[in-house]
Amino acid sequence: MEDQALPQIPVFGIPKDDKDYFQIGEYNFKIKKCDFAIAKMSHEFLTEIKAQLINPQKAIEEELLDDYDEDGFVSLQFPCLGIHKNGIPTGEFVLEEDKTNGPYFYLRRNGFRYSMSYYGKITFQDGWMGYHGYMKPTYQDSPVYPVKIYKKFDYSKLNWREYHFSSMDETEGVADDVVQYLKIEKIKTPEFPSKILNFKNLKTLHFGNFKNYYDNISTPFDDIPEAIGALSELQSFGIINCTTSKLPDSMGDLKNLETLNVSNCQLTKFPDSIFQLPKLTYIFAANNQIASLPEVVTAKKLASISLEKNQLKTLPEALAKLPKLNSLKITDNPLNTLPDAFNKVKGLEMNIKDKRRLLDFEYRGADGKGVSKWNNDLFFTETNNPLLKPVEAIIQQNKLTKYQSELVALGKKTVGFTVSGEEDYQKIGNHRFGGMPDLPASIVYPTFKYEKDTYKYEFIAQINCQEIAHLQDYLPRTGMLYFFLSSLHFFGFEGKFKLAQVLYFEGDKQELIAGKNLVFTNEEYYEMMGEGCYQGLQVTEKEMITFPYWYSYHTNKHILKGRAEKLEKAFEDDGKLEDKIYDNFENPVTELNKVDFEINGYVFTQHESPELQAALSKKGEPQDWITLLKVASQGDFQWGDAGDLSFVIHKSDLLKKNFSNVFCTMESS
Repeated sequence: MEDQALPQIPVFGIPKDDKDYFQIGEYNFKIKKCDFAIAKMSHEFLTEIKAQLINPQKAIEEELLDDYDEDGFVSLQFPCLGIHKNGIPTGEFVLEEDKTNGPYFYLRRNGFRYSMSYYGKITFQDGWMGYHGYMKPTYQDSPVYPVKIYKKFDYSKLNWREYHFSSMDETEGVADDVVQYLKIEKIKTPEFPSKILNFKNLKTLHFGNFKNYYDNISTPFDDIPEAIGALSELQSFGIINCTTSKLPDSMGDLKNLETLNVSNCQLTKFPDSIFQLPKLTYIFAANNQIASLPEVVTAKKLASISLEKNQLKTLPEALAKLPKLNSLKITDNPLNTLPDAFNKVKGLEMNIKDKRRLLDFEYRGADGKGVSKWNNDLFFTETNNPLLKPVEAIIQQNKLTKYQSELVALGKKTVGFTVSGEEDYQKIGNHRFGGMPDLPASIVYPTFKYEKDTYKYEFIAQINCQEIAHLQDYLPRTGMLYFFLSSLHFFGFEGKFKLAQVLYFEGDKQELIAGKNLVFTNEEYYEMMGEGCYQGLQVTEKEMITFPYWYSYHTNKHILKGRAEKLEKAFEDDGKLEDKIYDNFENPVTELNKVDFEINGYVFTQHESPELQAALSKKGEPQDWITLLKVASQGDFQWGDAGDLSFVIHKSDLLKKNFSNVFCTMESS
């Protein structure tokens, strides 16, 4: 197809012939299946359409459809909120590159070429779903395929009891006993809406500014009334970015409360009764003015507590002895002391200086037997590597030769991967991102148990170590590495199961069983939006050199330890040096290599680097950890707002081929 102007998006109108349509360019698809429902986990209004192009060969040749499924099947899936009006889904959403804001959702698609994205408007009106817009490659202006999708549906069968109402206006005309999930972002008055007290079946109640979480603009909202204690079914309660300064004592009557979120408010203390709630599992109270916690803590189910940016000088020992506590965040508090019991708290997060000052901070290895000595030079680029020539040229062209040895010393010996196409499973044991893994019979596909159900881990990638042995010296020379994630929903909520797993198979490639033999349904995962897995991608590998991102240097000064310590003094002496290196070094060297996934690379971060996060979570010095794999948002992989997923391992554990203590984090704006 030739370059063409982007089509105008027409106003939605119900088809005069009352027929369904699924048209993309010149192609007419037949709708095979269409589901409209309220999702039981996310409580969003969920649309899923599956269609088929009977003769797909031309569309495959034009790279509109992928060539993995030659039957011409495609599917679309997207969730919505803010869509209820008198029992009828009503609203309009603007899409750009498969994403929309207001409220945010991400359109998932399968069967299309991975580089194609949707742009346009989705409209719900009078029992119809309409999509007008176009598809085109994300980073190109052509080819452009106009899209028209119309589907009529029966909204009378929707179970609005499962829906997450996003405003008081949405609850108009709804019976009080139907409203079970309520999240009010646009607070119109400082007073607590008295009508809420009529919703006796309410399970979730949240208020506040959820989008701009850290904008330091508090929404005026008065204190919560004592009468809230009568909402006995309440399981999750939250106030975000509000001026609320206290919680009522009646919160202790909420015996079913599991989650309490009072982040970015003006709270000075908790009612003592909060820490005695029998089912309370999560407390989020970052960025308040809390100076102390109750000495008596009997909430035995507490698993995660966030108290960053408060005024705490110490913590009660009873908190450290909670049997299920596995995440305690207390960074940016004026701590003077901590009881010894906090050395045994899993997932204790505080700044590294406080950890060194107040706790035992030695890393003892994944096996608990201490660390083995590793050769640190293996992770960095040799000075005679020919790939350094364009880097050195950039340094000389931009008059940074005074710092050349320090800058070059920071170069990591990285393996980069670039997507080359969809996975067709013609090879066994190749590098693969998404899809299904080629596991040997000796490795059972990993699962985790959450509450009463067992779920499959999401497969992220498999790496053939032998095929990249010539590109680096720090990974095992043979075998396969497999990377798994439980779900994006569990970041910050890790409990009895591991957030992520990395498995290593050291045996022969002939023992692997083709991943195409593994078939799971969406229901077997905690929440999988695709066709039972992420879309499988083939990749090509190459040796490359990566250098630090300087955006968050002041938080991550460990990157200079040992190899480039002189730069720290140079930054202190010259306040303009950071900007100069950013403009004249970081930007041009980053352009030398554009890849999708990396082993042992630097990760752009706005705060702590993945290595520093790993050290803070699992002890040890941050420079002793490496990012084993960075997975960028690509295709079905969407980590928050186009962020990066990172698996981090201690260098000693990597030397021992022990992958049982890998740390996983996500960096997103």
